[in-house]
Amino acid sequence: MAKKAFPMKRMSLILGLVALFLIAGVVVLRLLPPPVGAEQTPVHEDAPYLSALTLAQLDTLTLVNASGSSLQLAVKGDTVTLLDDNATNYDIELLSVLSSTALTLPALEDLGTPTAPLADYGLDTPQLTITLTTPQDAQIRIWLGAQTIDGFAYYAMAQGNKNAVAQSLTFAETSHLYLIDAELAASLLLPKEAYRTRQLWPGEQGERPQLTHIRIQPYNASPTSIVLRELASDNALGISQYSLSDPFSFPCRTDAVRVRIMDGLFAIDLDEVVTAHPASLSEYGLDHPDIVTLEGTDGFHVTLRIGGAAPTGGRYLMKDDDPVVYLDRLGDYGFLSVTPLDLTYALALWLYAFEDVAKISLTTPDGVYQLTSDMASCLLEAPDGNRSDVSNLNARRLFRHVLNVSVAALAETTTDNSATVVALHMKDGQTHTLTFTPQNVRQLAVSIDGAPPQFACNITDLQQIQRDFGRLADGLGIPEDRT
Repeated sequence: MAKKAFPMKRMSLILGLVALFLIAGVVVLRLLPPPVGAEQTPVHEDAPYLSALTLAQLDTLTLVNASGSSLQLAVKGDTVTLLDDNATNYDIELLSVLSSTALTLPALEDLGTPTAPLADYGLDTPQLTITLTTPQDAQIRIWLGAQTIDGFAYYAMAQGNKNAVAQSLTFAETSHLYLIDAELAASLLLPKEAYRTRQLWPGEQGERPQLTHIRIQPYNASPTSIVLRELASDNALGISQYSLSDPFSFPCRTDAVRVRIMDGLFAIDLDEVVTAHPASLSEYGLDHPDIVTLEGTDGFHVTLRIGGAAPTGGRYLMKDDDPVVYLDRLGDYGFLSVTPLDLTYALALWLYAFEDVAKISLTTPDGVYQLTSDMASCLLEAPDGNRSDVSNLNARRLFRHVLNVSVAALAETTTDNSATVVALHMKDGQTHTLTFTPQNVRQLAVSIDGAPPQFACNITDLQQIQRDFGRLADGLGIPEDRT
């Protein structure tokens, strides 16, 4: 039997009903609050502004989020001021951008009168309430609700008081529902903490202060302190501008301070505000932080508490007494593991005690003096081969004179290449040398462990050591007043 033909009129009616249901479904979905996981694209067409004011028309701007946190800004002319007791902790430029955004807030689309309760759009308890007030008490209020299904927009409504109407201010239709761009809404929904000043270094971008004192206190480690010795640039022979003051005093290598310390410090940035009210500092490794204190010219002073590593990279840190936890995404914190010896001129000998010394030798153009110590007794051998016993007390005084070599800046050296060498031979097998070369009539250039000359000393320092060896070789003691 042949199949009966389907009537064309019935086919047209069915297709029409299907199209009608599809259109109705799209409209309903458009107006419903955002179910999880659904996708669709809002229609971007010409729509009015929720507000369209200028700074000159505004007196105050207030933003209150769902948790009750608020920002209140006063506007006078083109100047925006935060009405807060801690206003100096906030970035006025960022707040000015926020003001401009709230003043001129375009809608993506006018959805007309809501067809569902405001709760369905997240507007019964809005995420943000913006209040714009003029000097004549006209007021426009804007509410941001839930995000749309596809995440491209937020639902919003606006309302103006009778003064706003009387002053013919531009704002959206009070009874209508609007969509505003998601990125624009997100910039308004930022927490108050996001507007805190994140400038660590004073001055223009790229400028860094002249640091005069750096103190690095790693957790569970001894501190290292560095002080600026002079503001002048280094001389040709590289005498350092910086000196250790803790755990011992001695010049630093300028290149070491700049590369190992300064580069890392000046790379620190407060890239992001993580939280202004940390519930637990241990969550950020800030319960036992590494502490860095910096002082500089023009009154610069800052204390940084450096915490643990963030899961996404970077380090958490806090600044001065500010309770805010910041994130530095790209900083290099290798300076926390730098030791004093990394910054100095092979100064291991300055950390030894007399008990660590096995032998002290003095090499002169006339020969070599050698003082051998085994703690119980000390023996001196002179260049002529004569030997004499030396008391432990006198040996200690000689050792002190070696370590008491004064430190001064290098000047232009002479062509005199005659050198005198004092060596400390340690019980751990290491040998450290001080090589003295004439620099001028009053000073000697000093080289440690064969490196180029790093500093100068008074010629009397070496003469004292030479006299000490001579007296011991003659069987005499070293007077106490020379220690």
